Amino acid sequence: MNEKNQQSKSLLSFYDDFADFNDDCAFLCDAFACLVNNHECLDERSIRGLERNAALLKQKVNGFNNRLKEIREEGIEAIRSDAT
Repeated sequence: MNEKNQQSKSLLSFYDDFADFNDDCAFLCDAFACLVNNHECLDERSIRGLERNAALLKQKVNGFNNRLKEIREEGIEAIRSDAT
């Protein structure tokens, strides 16, 4: 598979993963807002769940940043190889 096809495949895969992530974020934002508005429901299990989801969210964002860097590098390499 040539570099352009590989990069296109990487971008499509990234888009699909990011769209799923966006849906998860929307759900979590709604859940967090509900919990904050009903703070009497915040027991120890809810607090641990919020902390866990916040950590997973940060981990996923870091993963997306790393993938974007890789896709960018692939694009730079493809441009350089086309120039030669």
